[in-house]
Amino acid sequence: MSLARTLYRAINKKEPPEDYNYSVFGLIMKPIRKWLTNTVASNCPFNKLRIWIYRLAGFKIGKNPFIGMHCYLDDMCYDLLSFGDDVIVSLSWKKSGAFTDTC
Repeated sequence: MSLARTLYRAINKKEPPEDYNYSVFGLIMKPIRKWLTNTVASNCPFNKLRIWIYRLAGFKIGKNPFIGMHCYLDDMCYDLLSFGDDVIVSLSWKKSGAFTDTC
C-alpha cells in the first residue's frame, strides 16, 4: 500500500487517511469479518458453531465458553477482546474493544 500512499500524497498534497495503512488482505477481511460476527455468528442457534465462527473471525476465546445469541462483539477491535476459560456471556450482550481488553 506504500505506492497508494505515495500517489495519494502526490495528487492531494496531504497525508492519506488511516485506511491506507491497512493491507489489501485487511481491507478485504473487514466486511467479511463484520458479516460473520454480526449476521452469521450472532444468529447461530448452536453454541459450539457460534464459538467456532467467532474464533475464525479472530477473537481469542478460551475453553468451554458460552456466548449467547444476538451478542455484539466489536469486529473492528477483535484483537483487543479476549475471553478466558468457562466464560458465560448472556443474550444480547454488547462489548467494544475500545473500552476493555479482557473479560
